[in-house]
Amino acid sequence: AWGPPRIVKEFLEKVTFSKKTFIFSIANCGGVVSSTLLQMDKILKNKGLTIHAGFSLKAPAYTLFKDELPVKVAKFLAGKRKNTLKSFDARENEILKIIKKERVHKLESTNLLTNIYGDFLHDKILDAFKIADIHFKSSDKCTQCDLCIQMCPRNNIKRDDKSLIWNNNCELCYGCMVRCQHDAIEYKGEIMTKEKRIRT
Repeated sequence: AWGPPRIVKEFLEKVTFSKKTFIFSIANCGGVVSSTLLQMDKILKNKGLTIHAGFSLKAPAYTLFKDELPVKVAKFLAGKRKNTLKSFDARENEILKIIKKERVHKLESTNLLTNIYGDFLHDKILDAFKIADIHFKSSDKCTQCDLCIQMCPRNNIKRDDKSLIWNNNCELCYGCMVRCQHDAIEYKGEIMTKEKRIRT
């Protein structure tokens, strides 16, 4: 969503650090990271803190969304930058060296145009994510193991008899679908198959 998830923003608004603490952050995304680290740093700056080192990495894309217009625009604005993100494995030694030595490292973002675009849309997208869970439903494959309920970072899933209910406080992380071993959770009629779970 071209910025930090709600749960991360809320954590940063509540957390306290000593001003002597070396703070680093790693943002991963399946496509365009935009100004995620800059937005996080802005929250901390309101508390007199700063992120000293920030890294943007490519992660597997779990989303079921196809590239709709907002995503296509972001990728267009990002240009070649969208293809330069590397995985943690590719940058592990570099990143760990910087962190261990507590070196300052410029917060990595995409580019100015993409950052402005992402900043403009980010809060609107997070609001849309909250209620996007109306499209989740469980199928008759559900074994009632309740793993999805246990692992939801928002405690947003409840059980009503044999059915699962999502309660409009979603991060749209797809964690419930990814963790389901029985392909029992659908989103807009689609199932998170093994192939979709590891799509880059």
